[in-house]
Amino acid sequence: MTTTAIPPGRRRHLPYTIAALLLAAMAILLHSRQGTIRDDHLPLRAPMATFPDRLGPYVKVGSETLPENIEKQLGTTDYIVWLYHDTRRPMGEPGSGIRFHTAYWSGTRQILSTGLHAPEICYVGGGATVANLEDATVTLAKQVPGPDGSPRTVREQIPLRLFQFHDAHSSRLSNVGYFFNLNHRLLASVAWLRIYTFFGYTRNLFYCKIEAMPGTIAQDPASGECRLLTGIAEPAVAQERIRDFLNYAYPHVEKLLPAP
Repeated sequence: MTTTAIPPGRRRHLPYTIAALLLAAMAILLHSRQGTIRDDHLPLRAPMATFPDRLGPYVKVGSETLPENIEKQLGTTDYIVWLYHDTRRPMGEPGSGIRFHTAYWSGTRQILSTGLHAPEICYVGGGATVANLEDATVTLAKQVPGPDGSPRTVREQIPLRLFQFHDAHSSRLSNVGYFFNLNHRLLASVAWLRIYTFFGYTRNLFYCKIEAMPGTIAQDPASGECRLLTGIAEPAVAQERIRDFLNYAYPHVEKLLPAP
């Protein structure tokens, strides 16, 4: 049996040819879906601003408003960036606070044309340097009604993407964890989110990003404002702080999302 070798010149162009064919296939698929993709929008059951100021031992002590240009890039005004103090720890102590960010997108056409926002993209765009990126699972204790109507505790596993980075200003190590709720399907991977939004749904599409960064919170003596001074460098410690906070916060996120 004889084989015919591909000439060197053609071999050099082969990767570009494959890429062009893949892009053409994606364009054809997207064009074919235009008739089924709708300009739908599912509103939240309540505004983001109604999120609780108190979550168990966590008390809201501050908030951030994104600059207009960043908010425009985010592609939604349904978001909050709030600071919570863990009252079990004095301010100034490591792990005494959480920077909590959640944002909501809806409308299939809007989502397919909106860039994805995740810490390893946005933080790096702001000057942070990647140190590590790993997937983890945290288990939450969730209260649900039992057969007789009384509350019972069930365990819910949350897929978490843990992003470790060097801060742009201090070069200190910090960790931030996040995941997505896509039509009540939990995803930690940006890649899977894009796959499901592109191939999986044609109407009534929404997703919510849930992001938490634990660290040291302190109050400025002059202004009285609270801010997160530093993050937590150890991934295992940061993951536990995130798990503890989500145990109180995530059920309230679910209450805001459209009903299953």
